[in-house]
Amino acid sequence: MPAPRGTIPIVLQPQFVRTRTAREFRSLSADPTAAPTPARVFSRSERLLIRVPAYNPDGAAVTTTVGVVNLRGQTIRPLDPLPLSGNIPQFDLPLAFLAPGEYSIDVKVTSPTGNTRQLVGFRIIG
Repeated sequence: MPAPRGTIPIVLQPQFVRTRTAREFRSLSADPTAAPTPARVFSRSERLLIRVPAYNPDGAAVTTTVGVVNLRGQTIRPLDPLPLSGNIPQFDLPLAFLAPGEYSIDVKVTSPTGNTRQLVGFRIIG
């Protein structure tokens, strides 16, 4: 596989790690090998750990921010960053504050050489 070219940051697919208890959340947020779920439908009783693998091909440092966005594209809430998991930024998304419906996480990665943005949809059920 050829090496990536360019100078703008690259964002790989954000990972959703699903948790049901505070203890499980603490444990998985400290475990860089915790398996993400392929699901994009969640219950309001769950809490998600969002991991965002991102880097810059030229080696420059990147800054990652994540927020929850409604269907109109309005940011509802920025997500709190957590300590890195290995070298991957991770964010806390408790779902209890969201009404059932469709949402997205808005991932923004910035570096001195450019910016990248990615939206990833998910659904909340009762």
